[in-house]
Amino acid sequence: MTAPSDNHGRTLRGIMWAVLLSCIIPPGTPAQQATTASGPLQRQRIEQAWNLMRDTTGEYVLNDMKETWIIHDKNVIREILLSLLNKNIVFTHSPASVPFNSLKSVIEDILETNRTIVIAQKRFGESKLENIKLKSDSYEYNIADYIYLRELLGKTYDKVLAKEYSYSDYTKVKSPEADMGSAANFDLYVSTLTPELMLLSTSPMNEGRWYISTFGNFGVDAINLPLWARGTATVGLRAKHRGIFLEKGRDYDLLSIHVGWEEPTNFSIPTGTALSNTFKQPKLVGSSSSIFLKALYNPNWNLPGGQYDEWGLEASISVIPKGPREFSRWLPVDFYTIRNYLTLSTKANQIWSLVDAGVGITWHDLDYISRISATNSVRELQPTKYNYVPYFEGGISQNWELLQFALSGRINYNLNEKFGFMAWNARVTITNSFGIDFRYHRAFPGSLPVWQSRDYMVISPIIHITY
Repeated sequence: MTAPSDNHGRTLRGIMWAVLLSCIIPPGTPAQQATTASGPLQRQRIEQAWNLMRDTTGEYVLNDMKETWIIHDKNVIREILLSLLNKNIVFTHSPASVPFNSLKSVIEDILETNRTIVIAQKRFGESKLENIKLKSDSYEYNIADYIYLRELLGKTYDKVLAKEYSYSDYTKVKSPEADMGSAANFDLYVSTLTPELMLLSTSPMNEGRWYISTFGNFGVDAINLPLWARGTATVGLRAKHRGIFLEKGRDYDLLSIHVGWEEPTNFSIPTGTALSNTFKQPKLVGSSSSIFLKALYNPNWNLPGGQYDEWGLEASISVIPKGPREFSRWLPVDFYTIRNYLTLSTKANQIWSLVDAGVGITWHDLDYISRISATNSVRELQPTKYNYVPYFEGGISQNWELLQFALSGRINYNLNEKFGFMAWNARVTITNSFGIDFRYHRAFPGSLPVWQSRDYMVISPIIHITY
């Protein structure tokens, strides 16, 4: 048998390529138009085949299948950055519009502004890091030498590979063996003022993730009524959207929406008891079931000084007034109640990476009513009053690795009742796990309306579990 000639080989190869191309010709060509009779499924398969064949080397497909993830754990991120900082490495900048900087200066800036993410990628089919990407608002650095990465990261190299920390899977093309459950995390915030439990989170996207949680809310600081002072408690659901950039603390979300149901939690302390000497008798009574709404929005503006703005709206809307028989017998027959309020606010956080300052205004109604048990009805003792309370607040906050704190003071003034008060709030945690929430409100010297107490003090422990 004689070997086929080169002409025969070229002919066979030509026939094979002709058959292959007839199946993967892109949309819009005559060959594909002839397949339209087979329906959308056929067209979709042709498009998929063409996309897979667009890079004949196969590198396009391999890059998308390489295991990639976004690191969320701040301690791991800090270890990576410090490891690179200690090496004093200089890399080519990207994109070209960004002025050239040494990696040392970039990392120092990242550590100060806390506005970066770290994306890690493994070599295809191997347990080795191939790429570490540092990404911020204005620049992006890649370290793509898989051999040099081990030397640069040192002991942190194995920790990054182990993925025993909070992260989000970022692999574009998932293999059947991909670990799809590791992106989920757990977040429980225990507090007597603002408890919260994360229920679920969405898959990571280029712009971040959505988190759904259940929350509790007790008191209204904007009108100097913390914890039980207003006589209501709220439970509901919260949806928040966090960007892929490293958050500046627990309160930083691109968008946060609360929807809840508010119920009276009235209680009265019998006089002459040990508790009556410790706890003040509430002067306001919760008198209706209400819908609670709250929205916070942080525009993604690149402001000078590294600060970010926060715009807020909070409201409680009465929907089901309570009857007299639904109140405790320990409560007074005649009482004051706040059924509706609305707060608008704006705040600049982390000015010069330290200072917070904001302004806002609260509107609320005030009713003085009497309950008539015989007819299970209530009677208004005076017309409804409306109060406007503008406020200014300022403070400092930091989110260090070991210690996190937010200290603030607020000046409120009731324009209708002609009185003001100061509010001091302090939240301090260690390793973002254990801490204390302290709030003290004190009215200015002078006369006060009968429904307003002179001062309040609330202390709550904090337990925060997240992974």
